[in-house]
Amino acid sequence: MLTLKVKYALLSDMITVENIVDMFGGKKISLARAANVKKQAVSQWKRIPAGRVLAIEAALDHKISRHQIRPDIYPKEEGCGCPSCSREREMKGAA
Repeated sequence: MLTLKVKYALLSDMITVENIVDMFGGKKISLARAANVKKQAVSQWKRIPAGRVLAIEAALDHKISRHQIRPDIYPKEEGCGCPSCSREREMKGAA
């Protein structure tokens, strides 16, 4: 279950490390395992490192996109073929 804070972050496209930890049940160790790093590394993150974005996106089953995690390195583009954007297009088509 997503917290209200995380739901708001998803709507505003402002995903923080804290939001992502919340998505992993509030446990830094769960995020660390998904990113293949130690829990201490997660504690030092100000933002998700570029090399960990895709693993985290996949671990969250593409419920959030790389564009939301790091829009500075993954700007959202029209017709993007990433799994998160594909899921979003399918959901809009089904509506």
